[in-house]
Amino acid sequence: MTTFQIHDTVGAIVRDHPLLFRLFEETNVDYCCGGKRTIDEACWQQGLDPETFLARLETMRRLNQSQREI
Repeated sequence: MTTFQIHDTVGAIVRDHPLLFRLFEETNVDYCCGGKRTIDEACWQQGLDPETFLARLETMRRLNQSQREI
């Protein structure tokens, strides 16, 4: 099961998972002023594949979670 869905807004993701801001900044996806856009919209505007972006978000979330458990 994945945490994130293609219709989630970028602002809500960063609000709920603040450490993921790094991926948004790395890919130039605006999560502040453009925070109301969905992952789908934001990715297409940046020329990114939404499914790949979601997979990267999930990977980073799991890594952050496992580091907190150490």
